[in-house]
Amino acid sequence: MLHCFSPVKGWFFYFYSKIPYYGTVIAATTATLPAMKHLALLILLFFTPELTAWAKPLAPPDSCAAPPVYLCTQPVVSNIICPQFCLDTASYTITEAHATFDCSLTLMGNCVRYIALPGYFGTDVVTVIACNALVCDTNTLYIEVVASPDLCTPTTTPPCEQSPSEFCTDYNAPNNVCPNFCFTQPYSLVSATSTHPAQITLNSQCFTYTPLLQTVSWDAITVIACTTDAAQCDTLQIQVALGNCNEPPPITPNQICTPVFTPIDLCFEMQAGEIYSDDAITTAFQCSINAFAQSCITYYPLPGFAGTDTVTIPVCMANNPKNCRLQQFVVHVGCEAPNVVNDIVYISPEWVSINGSIIPDENGYDGITLQPLQNDDAGCQAPVTISVITPPGNGTLTVLPDGQQLQYLPDAGFSGAQTASLQLCNACNQCSYSTLNLYIAPANTTTALPPMQHGSAAQPTFTAVYLPQNQAFLLTFRKEIYPQAAYLSLYNVNGQLLHTQPVASAASNTTPTTLQLPAAGLPAGLYLLRLQTATGNTAVIKVWKE
Repeated sequence: MLHCFSPVKGWFFYFYSKIPYYGTVIAATTATLPAMKHLALLILLFFTPELTAWAKPLAPPDSCAAPPVYLCTQPVVSNIICPQFCLDTASYTITEAHATFDCSLTLMGNCVRYIALPGYFGTDVVTVIACNALVCDTNTLYIEVVASPDLCTPTTTPPCEQSPSEFCTDYNAPNNVCPNFCFTQPYSLVSATSTHPAQITLNSQCFTYTPLLQTVSWDAITVIACTTDAAQCDTLQIQVALGNCNEPPPITPNQICTPVFTPIDLCFEMQAGEIYSDDAITTAFQCSINAFAQSCITYYPLPGFAGTDTVTIPVCMANNPKNCRLQQFVVHVGCEAPNVVNDIVYISPEWVSINGSIIPDENGYDGITLQPLQNDDAGCQAPVTISVITPPGNGTLTVLPDGQQLQYLPDAGFSGAQTASLQLCNACNQCSYSTLNLYIAPANTTTALPPMQHGSAAQPTFTAVYLPQNQAFLLTFRKEIYPQAAYLSLYNVNGQLLHTQPVASAASNTTPTTLQLPAAGLPAGLYLLRLQTATGNTAVIKVWKE
């Protein structure tokens, strides 16, 4: 793979200019105007880098430094150049060659053929990448193109080049890096800082770097060194690829999660000829974006922001800027696992109760639809899905296609108590667990309560709530019971009388009454409370006991 300009080395995007300046080495002013126009066109066409070397890591920072190549030639002269690499010569192949100016480049195994175009005079810089089965390495060709051989200047000692410029490492792996600053006097490192969280320790002319953040696939290290007398200082920028060095960053799902204050990579697929501009990227909350690779950006949440953000990236064809598509990501920032509570379902021949809400005339024996999320806190806007970890021993419990509802069908003829274990996970893969309690009454059960009676006085109404700490029901009357005392009766759903208790006259909503349960206690389930006054009025309510 070759062309005459590319800002990309491997899959890693250069943050800083990688073309060095050595006196007259780069002489862009000598290029002809057509060549410069062609260069601009090539920058546009090849803004999207090829993928040949994406699956190979760069050589480690302590590898050998292959000497650059210096060559003097004339236009239209064929030059076969075989540069050295820090690779096994029997196994590597040159995979890419990138020149600064117009040229003809041909890959020839371990060599490359360079031909300067007619009319070009100046110094061209060619970056050559070679790979074996495991790693890749680079070398640089400095080619002086002159009108005749007698104009070639004598080859001087190659200039010193700061190194390393980049390396690859895994998360939480310590790396001892000893950069070369090309000082002629003794020097030591003054500081080393990274863009993303990392542990960095200085030791004279070396430093140890340990990346800590696993939500991004790159980092940038700024190293400053000074001579012992502090007369000279210099800065080196080192780009670091993180994670699996043998693969490019993985494609990001359309919905992704990250903790508060934590940046995260958003990587997407791009087709040949597509480009995007980081200036055109928009976010709902104006969060910071850093484009670091051909099809990846890094999303930085605003300090303290927690919520859901939407990132929109216009991706357009290089040869037709109006032909665009939108790449979108939904980023959930600061999500926590859902806060869930257990669910209680009671099925009887006359009604169904779900978490204390009575559904009259519902035939639960033919199946009921449950919505466990209704009484849960999702923790954020990330969607939550339900899965059944332990199904009930009797009946079938099925997750509906929306992932948020359940369908329960009891076995024919079964009555009794059942439990099921549920897992509720949000899009951030944060999960909580709850228990579904199922109580099924016999299908032939009838409520053997006396019929409602209507006497001369106003119909009394009341409410009841169970008090676990008191093992009692607290009743509040909405209309005064007058003029005589009344009686409360407690029944189970089968109509069996469990307890009776008088209620004093003049009881009202300002004087709640407590109905004490039998000493033997009552199992969890649904019960019926019947109030009968001396005037002949009756009222019946259903109440749930935990």
